Amino acid sequence: MRKISCISLTLFLVAAAYAAAGAEGEAGAAGDAPLVMSMFITLGERQQSMAPGENRYTDYLQEKFDVSFDLTVVPGEARLEKQNLLLASGTYPDIFFDGQFSPADQMKYGAQGVLIPLNDLIANHGPDIEKAWEILPVLQKWMVTPDGNIYSIPAVEECYHCSVNQKHWINTTWLDKLGLDMPGTTDEYEAVLTAFRDNDPNGNGKQDEIPLTGAVNTWSADVQDFLMSAFIYTDGQRFLTADNGTIIFTPDKPEWRDGLRWINRLYTSGLIDSEAFTNSGDTLRALANRPDDLIVGAYAAGHALMGAQEEGIWQQYRVVPPLRGPGGVQLTAYRPYMPNFGRFAITNKASEEVQQRAMELANWFYTTEGTLEMGSGLRGPESEGFYWDWAGPDDRGLDGEPAVYIKLPPPPMSEVTNYKWHTEFRFWHKALFNSWAASQDIMTRLGYERFLVVESDKYIDHVPAEVVPASMYFSPEDAQLTAQLQVEIQNYVEQNTVAFITGQRDIETEWDSYVQGFEGLRLAHYLEVMQKTYDDFQ
Repeated sequence: MRKISCISLTLFLVAAAYAAAGAEGEAGAAGDAPLVMSMFITLGERQQSMAPGENRYTDYLQEKFDVSFDLTVVPGEARLEKQNLLLASGTYPDIFFDGQFSPADQMKYGAQGVLIPLNDLIANHGPDIEKAWEILPVLQKWMVTPDGNIYSIPAVEECYHCSVNQKHWINTTWLDKLGLDMPGTTDEYEAVLTAFRDNDPNGNGKQDEIPLTGAVNTWSADVQDFLMSAFIYTDGQRFLTADNGTIIFTPDKPEWRDGLRWINRLYTSGLIDSEAFTNSGDTLRALANRPDDLIVGAYAAGHALMGAQEEGIWQQYRVVPPLRGPGGVQLTAYRPYMPNFGRFAITNKASEEVQQRAMELANWFYTTEGTLEMGSGLRGPESEGFYWDWAGPDDRGLDGEPAVYIKLPPPPMSEVTNYKWHTEFRFWHKALFNSWAASQDIMTRLGYERFLVVESDKYIDHVPAEVVPASMYFSPEDAQLTAQLQVEIQNYVEQNTVAFITGQRDIETEWDSYVQGFEGLRLAHYLEVMQKTYDDFQ
């Protein structure tokens, strides 16, 4: 079993270096009045205000960097709409601190001069951003556009358990009661689901068990993705893989058809919930949390608590490792990085002094302490109203190694959170993410994040050798059409996959017409552009 690489000594040295470099971001006195910096930023769901004097973290940053923020604050769900309105009107601020600039947007507004190149500012005032390129080398590729300029800085979250997100959670209490082993092949999984359907594992004398369920519009709760990966690779979104540098589209391949046949058999046999393709996330949770009458044998979800949540229930569910299909295929989707592109950008409205100070601010959030502050506010003891601190010598991280930091209990959901900013802009790389102190008792809520690491270890050996990056820079002439084609192709695959599984379409008589449908969606052109862009990225 392959373990996550995490060298604790390096972590502490990096943390120390970050702290030292962070001092460079401390702006000295710039005169009697602080520098005014206009900034676009989002408001969290539980926040009342980001304004100076009303938000503890805003006040802290103003003092730290000797600036006065002139904030344009918008709800997170309105971010892109408001950003576009400001840009169209020409009344945009000095900085988009929590913007949403796609790769195409960055090239468009960079070419227009609206977003300024950040290359020299990073070189002169962004030492921790440059260190981040060493920690995560692909990050620099993400940031440099085809014209050689950097127009924005992404937020990064390298969440280990998120990287292998296509999980199925199975009730091990039911396995034990029926004398069944954890399934390892498609045939064994089908046999287990059949036993759940027929053998009354909940012991109520009724055939009311749901062998397998899931949800739609819910992170990785689509039942078909995990199942299909026993036949052919699927990322559940773009449906692309790569082999020795060649981009491959999978939903028109014979192996995809074989997978659909098998999943359709599960569905028509009553082994997949008839509502699995319409359930909401709330419905999934309602089904999986019935302490007096448990009915769900297995469910799809990115992590366990998206389904079973009640104490004594969620502990019964463990992951089904990737299944081996009849052709020997045994894969899992892999998303090693979760960059949020275009979060931080500086516009041509900013003076040179504002540009420099803004980059010092951005650099702070690429340090260890700045990253942790963005997630939990200022550091300090729980007794004084703080929500994170450095870990103690006996604390262990998510990977079982010595921890760097500990997250203290957050305030109740009913309380506002004006003690921090709720933006996503930070550099939460894998080693730092896994140095989060957690109980090593994985069957407790305090050990839940460690539990997710343990369960994800069962998937990591089955990731493909080559993965198409989550996002790449397309040429300006290709960007808009490619984005449109990607959406249309994705919708077509998803709709037809469900139709074949549920019997709305006949896999034997309508497969050829389904494949021919990709011609009208210009799949060949889409793959040609993807291949060229992938070659350039490589």
